[in-house]
Amino acid sequence: MISGNSYDSGLMRMILHLARTWYFDEKGNPNIANNEVLKEALRIYKELFGSGISKETSRWNERVASFNNGEVASVITGVWIIDSIKAEKSQSGKWGVLPIPILNLPGSVNAFNLGGSSWYVLKNSENRNMAIDFLKEIYANDIDFYQKILIEKGAFGTWLPAQN
Repeated sequence: MISGNSYDSGLMRMILHLARTWYFDEKGNPNIANNEVLKEALRIYKELFGSGISKETSRWNERVASFNNGEVASVITGVWIIDSIKAEKSQSGKWGVLPIPILNLPGSVNAFNLGGSSWYVLKNSENRNMAIDFLKEIYANDIDFYQKILIEKGAFGTWLPAQN
């Protein structure tokens, strides 16, 4: 069904996001004990990696190869993976995009965040203002460029003007 590294927490983070929860509560305190979402996430994780329906991969290249050569039927991760899928021309037309299933838990949604959608400038950066100006010019003022990277590279569109 899928490939991945059972020691990588990416899938676990996605499952937690689906039910709108995290390892910590709103005040920053650990949210482990009595966390029904985490319990369900661990059950799903164990089933995926213990049942034989997933292909264990230990490195990035090995994981990408598993879906680019047709060894697995799905890729569950952030939208930024699109560029890696499109890179394999023999797979052209064989993939589609679907929402991730909703968990059978109250408040669950079929959306998550796995990074790749934000740009940061470090507060103590020597060229902080220059970096901010660059990001504003490239990503906040050039809708055509932003649209290009959305379509060609699978960048995730969180900039509201680009959504139109």
